Parts: sequence; structure tokens; C-alpha cells
Amino acid sequence: MSMKRLLAAVILCAVVCSSRGEETWLLYHAPDADVEALQQTASSAAPQGTAIRLQALPDVCQSARDLETTREAINAGVHVLPCLVLQDARGVYATLPLRGLTTKGVLTARKLASHPMRSEYAKQRRLAGSLYYDAACVQCNFVAREEKLKALDHMRSLAESERLPVGMRQLIALRYFYPSLMLLYAAEYNGAHTPASERLFLQAVSALEFARDLDADSELGRLAHEKREQLRAARLQARKLD
Repeated sequence: MSMKRLLAAVILCAVVCSSRGEETWLLYHAPDADVEALQQTASSAAPQGTAIRLQALPDVCQSARDLETTREAINAGVHVLPCLVLQDARGVYATLPLRGLTTKGVLTARKLASHPMRSEYAKQRRLAGSLYYDAACVQCNFVAREEKLKALDHMRSLAESERLPVGMRQLIALRYFYPSLMLLYAAEYNGAHTPASERLFLQAVSALEFARDLDADSELGRLAHEKREQLRAARLQARKLD
């Protein structure tokens, strides 16, 4: 290798190493955690020059910001606290529990930045984050009704998306969309049927039928059918009482 090429390679290596060293990682922790001790643990295992930003994860969502923070955590793959989220210009590529964190473990995790399935894993995490966010919006009292309806529309679009596997679409329709519709139906009912509650009830029935018909022989398909029959029986009983 010529001296010119060698010099170019050295410069390129220095640029790459510098850009990797200047990453900003996230340290997710409980609101009442000893953040100074946690940051010390994370910093001792991280490469020199890596910035670590603290991020408290709320125990209970009491605001729109809390919801967004929790969605971002799910998008990052956070499933235990405290943990260290490794990210670069392309986003998150690894999440490590802080308990037992070592320099060797961090070096191994950094290799995941070039994992061939990185983009696919990120999509799966974002889907989980979206489903959490939409379902939570419907449940939270501080969220406006318009936002709740938007969340319902988004869940419906995910369930209907042919880009997702059938099993996932069934799961969304049965475990997220249908229960959310029933929550809003119960809130609208208030002792008597209204046009709004009736629409929500019929949408809930349709959601069960949709989940069933995607694959009637699957476990989720059979469960959707059972729930549909239970809902029909409950409605008939209610009409007798009326």
C-alpha cells in the first residue's frame, strides 16, 4: 500500500471511530432512581467520548408527554429498568440492562449496529410502540375524544394492513382494536343507548368478525368467534331486560 493510501485509510478510520465515539446513548431509569450511581455505571462501560443522557420512565402516564416518553421507550426496546439504549445516526440498535453491564458486553452489543435484521427489528419495536400508544390513548382520561378516535382509526388501519402477517393483524384486531372500541362504547352508553354508542358497538362486532375471518381455524380466530357469540348473547339478554 502506498503512503498516500495508507494516510487516507488512517484518516478514514479516525473519522469513523470519532463518529462512533460521539454517539449519545440513553439511560432509562425509574423516577426515584439514584441517577448519579446509574450514570457512573453506564459511563464506566461505555466507550470514551460517548455521551449518556438520562431519561426517567414514568410509573403511570398522567400526561401526553408521559405517553410519548413511554412510546419512545418501547420503540427503543426497553423492557427492564434501568437500561442503556445504544443508538447512532440511524437510531437505536441495542438495549442492555444496566445490571451486570460490562465493557465487553457493550462492545459485543455495538456489533448489532451492522446486523442485517436491524431495520426489521426496529419496525417491530415501532409497531409495539404504536399499539401501546393507541390503546393507552383510549384508556387515559386526559386524552381528548378526538384523539381517542384517531387512535381507533390507526388501530383499524394496522389491522387491515396487508403488509403485516395475518396473525399480527388478528392480534391487533382482537387484543387492541376490539377492547378499545368496547371501552369507548361503555363510556358512551351511560345507562342508555345513543347513536354514538350503537355505532361503537357495531364496530366492535365487526372487529371480532374481521379477526375471525382472517383465519377462522387459528387460535385467535376461534377466540374471536367465541367473543362474538358472547357479545351477541349479551345483547339479546339486554334487549329482553329492556
